Amino acid sequence: MKTLKLKSTLLIEGNENSRSSYLDLLKAAINQMPPNGFSPEDIGKRWDLLKKVESAKKELVLEDADYAFLQSLVKNQKFAVLHEFVHQYLEDVKDAK
Repeated sequence: MKTLKLKSTLLIEGNENSRSSYLDLLKAAINQMPPNGFSPEDIGKRWDLLKKVESAKKELVLEDADYAFLQSLVKNQKFAVLHEFVHQYLEDVKDAK
């Protein structure tokens, strides 16, 4: 089992519309289309993982196999901003206990 504490922050100080969270970033990683599109098997695995992520509150707890799949998605995730919060997210996903 792996546990990831879920965090959130404002990417632009004082701008509530710039709020980002680990949940948002994890859902983006799961929904990011692979180069050749989603296979039926991939859709099933990602859908199951998405439901687990969406049900998390303060912590995401996953079986090792699910967490390894999530890590592989995050490892290939693309971002539109360079921000300390994104860097911390990547480190936290990599180092979850």
